[in-house]
Formats: sequence, C-alpha cells, structure tokens
Amino acid sequence: SPTDSRALVAAVDLWLASEQWEKAKTRLDSALATQPDDASLHALLGETLGIAGETTAAETAFETSIRLDPTAIESYRGFARLALSLNQSERAVEIYEQGVAATDGDETLLAHLAAAYDRTGTTGKAIEAYRKALAKRPDLDAVANNLAMLLVARDPEPATLEEAKGLVNRFAGSENPMFLDTHGWVHYRLGDMTIALQSLRAAQRLAPDSAEINFHLGMALHADGATTEAERYLGRAVESGERFPGVETARAVLDGEWSGDPASGPAESGTSSDGVQGPLPEPANR
Repeated sequence: SPTDSRALVAAVDLWLASEQWEKAKTRLDSALATQPDDASLHALLGETLGIAGETTAAETAFETSIRLDPTAIESYRGFARLALSLNQSERAVEIYEQGVAATDGDETLLAHLAAAYDRTGTTGKAIEAYRKALAKRPDLDAVANNLAMLLVARDPEPATLEEAKGLVNRFAGSENPMFLDTHGWVHYRLGDMTIALQSLRAAQRLAPDSAEINFHLGMALHADGATTEAERYLGRAVESGERFPGVETARAVLDGEWSGDPASGPAESGTSSDGVQGPLPEPANR
C-alpha cells in the first residue's frame, strides 16, 4: 500500500543517514522478494547500493528499475547521480537523454540534462535543454536563473542579452541571494550599473561569504569607477580560496592587469563550476 511504501522509504532513509547499509539492503531485499516488479524498490536499492559503494550492483538495480518503468523520473535521476559520483559525466548525459526521450521531455529531467551538458562543456545543448524545460514550465525560477547565467557567459549578442533580461525580470526585489545575483549580473552585462549594483549589493548582504557574489559586486563597482570598494569585494572573493567562474579575472583586476571592457564583463564568467547555479526542480515525491 502507499502507506507501507512511505514507511519503507522512511526506514531506509534513516538507515542510510546512519550508515547502516546492511539493514537497508536486507529490508529492501525482503520487500523485493514479494514485489519483484516494483520499479521504485529497485531504484531505492540502487541508491542504497551506490551509497554503500557497491556501484556495479547499484547500476544493475537502476537498469532494472528503468526496464520495469521507463517513465520513472527518480530512477533516471538516481542513476545519473551515481554516474556523476563516479566522475562519469558523459554517462550521466546519456542517462538523462534516455529519460527525456522516455518521458516525453519531462521538465525535471530536461533541467538536469541541461546541467549535465554544462558540466561536459556543451553549452549550446545546455541552453537548448533549459529553454525546453522552461517552455514546459515557465514558473521554474531555478531554470530561468541557470539559463540566464549561461546566456550572458562569454560574449553574448544583444538579442541574447535581451532574452536574459526577460528571464531575470522576475528576480527584481527577490529575497533569494542567488536570484538577486543573477539579476544584477545580467544588468551588469547590459551595462546598466545602477540596477546591477542595487541587486548585487542586496545579494551580498544576504550572502556575504559567497565568493561569486563578491566577485560580481566587485566587477560592477569596478565598472562604475568605485575602484577602491571594488578591490575590497574582489579581494574577498579571491581570498576565500574558492574556485568560481571569474577567479582569474578577479586576480587580474586586483593586479592591475585586466584590460577588458567593463561593460562586456569577464569572458570566463558563467554558471558555477559544477554547472548548476541554482537548485533544479524536483519530481513528485516517491
């Protein structure tokens, strides 16, 4: 029953959280003995085995889950997470592509496929996948956020900048520092420093330790001529020790060696290093 299923999931989650792998596996094996065709149980077993380090068995469990229910979104997500944990980014792309094809373009899988594309450096495919996800669900703020950041990376055309502006209008006055940061960064790339600084200052107040936000604020201040204040925030970004898109630009500005056009922004800035600027949408609860 649904109640029994929820109880099993809750029990397994507790065992996994306390690293009691054998208890979780034993309980799942027992459940599968009576419900061998339950795709969700195989997916949960795959997740359990993956966490326990039994990757080959985990892959088999996920493959079985997908064979039993090719439309099970969480099975693809779990399988792809396993691939990513093994540094198999290309394999994760293949899994998400399979899921998107099997689910008629589920927006959750499209969004994660886009992030996987970004990890592998196929930015054009990432942009198109984000666009498709957003066409299905225009209300997905994280997708709009990530798409906007990809669009303004490198040297976007005016039409691309306008598309990004349209995506981030919803974030004006947001209380989410990530969304405010994106709103400000897009306006920085547009050359509108008044709006850029307003949003980036607000983002920095909400997340003062974010290296990327400090970098963005520093760059906007530098473009606005406030070089002393800019150096303070750029210094914080670099001294954080974090790797973020733009770290080399920040160092170059601090060393007086950056000759870029302030309005065009640093070429290396884009989404965060893992390819995901924001939390992507989750499927319905299992």
